[in-house]
Amino acid sequence: MHKRVIVGNIKKSDSHLFKTREIMYAFIDYNRGRYPIELMARTLKIEPRSYYHYRLGRIALRNQRREAIEKLIHKEYATAKGRYGSPRLAVEISTKYNYISERTIAKYMTAMRLRS
Repeated sequence: MHKRVIVGNIKKSDSHLFKTREIMYAFIDYNRGRYPIELMARTLKIEPRSYYHYRLGRIALRNQRREAIEKLIHKEYATAKGRYGSPRLAVEISTKYNYISERTIAKYMTAMRLRS
């Protein structure tokens, strides 16, 4: 299913309209028949291969790592019944799994809207 993306002047509005990669990929999908993919990718300042990877369903390593960290944070946060903040979660996760800095955990908790 394609999302409809309406754009005025792409050169002037791309920083406001295209905040995430998913929106950029949806725009390329929608306009694939009108413009070459390479031209749209270059205009949006992304690599064409990232679009092709998206089409094939490949997940970037960075996104895989992000998803794994978010699962760990949710698991430990639920175990602590929402009482632990980022400093304590960082200690818990680092002792049970791999080291993840307190700052990284705080950043993810903010994005996931979790608070102690």
